[in-house]
Amino acid sequence: MSFSNSKIRSQELQKKKRKLLGHFKEVQFKANWIQIRNLNNELKPFNFSTKEIEGDKPTSAFVLVNYYQTIKYFKKKEATGA
Repeated sequence: MSFSNSKIRSQELQKKKRKLLGHFKEVQFKANWIQIRNLNNELKPFNFSTKEIEGDKPTSAFVLVNYYQTIKYFKKKEATGA
């Protein structure tokens, strides 16, 4: 019973590791995928702002609000050292 549990755990860890390393048809792209994921996480506020202001509606005031909120987010992040 414990052998089967440890086998299941090792398979789960292997799956998690594959997600982190970036497997594609059993070919690993290690650090590049991790860097891309980190970059995507950093750019999320810009993605959100872009989606919010696109469309056929008056957005000049909304653009400024989103711009200042994004700047505030990055200043706060810089202050916390994250």
